[in-house]
Amino acid sequence: MDQRQGIGNKYSFTIDDNTRAVIGDENVEWTEGDKVGMFVGSFKGSADVDVSTSPKTVVLYSESAIPAGTKAYAYYPYDPETAGDGPEKVSIFLSNTQNGYQSSAMPLAGIPFDVKEEIGTEDTERNGRIRFLNLGSLINFKIWSSISEYRSETVKSVRLDASVPIAGVGYIDLTAVSEGNEESLKLTTDAKNAPVNSIRVDEKVSVAVSQENAQPIKMVVFPGTFKATLTVTTNAAVYTKEIPEFTFARSHSRTFTVDLGTATRSEDETMASLKVDELTIEWLKVNPALIGSTYREWAGMPGSASKAVYAGYTASGNASLQFNDDNKAGIVTTGSGGKVRKVSVVWNGLTANARSLAIYVSHTPFKSADDLYAKSTQGVFLGYLSMGWPSTSIQINDDWEYIALRSYDKTLYITEIDIAWEED
Repeated sequence: MDQRQGIGNKYSFTIDDNTRAVIGDENVEWTEGDKVGMFVGSFKGSADVDVSTSPKTVVLYSESAIPAGTKAYAYYPYDPETAGDGPEKVSIFLSNTQNGYQSSAMPLAGIPFDVKEEIGTEDTERNGRIRFLNLGSLINFKIWSSISEYRSETVKSVRLDASVPIAGVGYIDLTAVSEGNEESLKLTTDAKNAPVNSIRVDEKVSVAVSQENAQPIKMVVFPGTFKATLTVTTNAAVYTKEIPEFTFARSHSRTFTVDLGTATRSEDETMASLKVDELTIEWLKVNPALIGSTYREWAGMPGSASKAVYAGYTASGNASLQFNDDNKAGIVTTGSGGKVRKVSVVWNGLTANARSLAIYVSHTPFKSADDLYAKSTQGVFLGYLSMGWPSTSIQINDDWEYIALRSYDKTLYITEIDIAWEED
């Protein structure tokens, strides 16, 4: 333990290397910026994960000293809005919009442990060791096609609609958590907090030529026994397939190999003739100065497929396009790509649930993102796309030549925005 002026008492806890937070190739991995919720004596709040150490550590700053022997409780992910008053009933949030490798967070509960005095730099356990236990179940979807024509398609998302709640808010008593006691690791749900029966993973993966070549798309669900409908959306069609009842056990994984050739296929023929601009961080990297956590103004960016020209004021946190209405951020079209017909978004799972992207249209060009924050220049409000909603797109039937996008409320992280144009 050490003390820094203006910061407080510092405590470091080693993370047991067998448990991590984000799905990776082999297991789950902690990433920079992760925060762990903790209850230690009078302390209630978050602690930072230091990924630069080996093993990884959780670093906590407390205004008051924590006596050795104090019981400590930890959990992940941390959400200040649902943190709870004490360790006896902690809210664990599992997002119903995930992003595969990038941000599908595995919920974790730590085994209670006693804080100890740090012996020194040679003491690898620092002020204690946190042994996390997985609370979720992992599903791997491997998408391929026995029909050769479908193999040129790219998977954009998979969605699971289950017969029971599989995401949302669950509760756990951290004081009772014990390895080997499955009852102590069960999450309870409350209808008032709207548990949800659907999870969507947004991730681009090529449709494989065989089962063996298919790259897994990973989804975390609450454990349970349920049947479900799987919906696979590609750049060309939507496929559905029924999944019979299975038990999805805590801290276990189950793989489903999905042949699109045997699934029910629905093709959107109208999209085939449209020019679809993909607005992503990679698209913005044409100008490297636009990439970073600081909001920056930009203009004159051509569409990736259409003749549209874009301008904006954005940041790029969490490898995503970042919007915040407090910063008056947004993206507008200063040049038209024809008639705009559809807007789709791929949410980063780190966006808080129910946060919304507001969409505006106009017959005249926008000048800059500032136009979105004055009623006289923001155009006609078209609608919202919200994090956590099953729908991720809006179809536009009326003829509008220009489109603009902004956050309706607080910070949004969006991996990709697709804008489809019908050329004149």
